[in-house]
Formats: sequence, C-alpha cells, structure tokens
Amino acid sequence: MAAAVDRLLSGEEVAELFGAPKRMVNDLRRAGSLRGVRLGRLWRYRESDVRAFLDAGGGPARGGKA
Repeated sequence: MAAAVDRLLSGEEVAELFGAPKRMVNDLRRAGSLRGVRLGRLWRYRESDVRAFLDAGGGPARGGKA
C-alpha cells in the first residue's frame, strides 16, 4: 500500500494561511522554524510541516507591541 503524499504549498499559499506577508514565511524558513523543500529555484512547504508549525503555536504574532 502506498503512503499518503503530502501536498506541497507555495510560499504564497502558506502566507495566506498565516494571514501574513510571504516575506515572513521566508524569514521563518531561514531561521529554521519552518521546514521547506527546495525544488530547483523554488521553495515549497509540506502541508503537514505547516500544520505542525501552527499546532506548536507558531504563526504570526497577534496584537500590538507589548
């Protein structure tokens, strides 16, 4: 039986899920907080990695400065 294949999301799709700019997605990837997969010159994000990041409390900060 074949394993389930994870959907690969673009940076734009991840940013839309986060409700944040694409630059934040790139910053999170560079910081090692969000795993990405490089396909040629493009970055994609496994849907399961994005969900795990959100479940762990990641994502854009809410509210103003403290």
